[in-house]
Amino acid sequence: MLKSKRALPVAGAGFVVLISFIYSLAGTIAIPVYPIFIKNLFNNPAYAGYF
Repeated sequence: MLKSKRALPVAGAGFVVLISFIYSLAGTIAIPVYPIFIKNLFNNPAYAGYF
């Protein structure tokens, strides 16, 4: 097993986890909005995003 004298930087790990959680939460909330937006643009039912 290889041993390294340098440790991984963990000072900003909590910040990275928080940012990734916010991005995943925002994506989950925004997914149902896209078909409504497309329907308003083209004035017909939109099924995009639900493949």
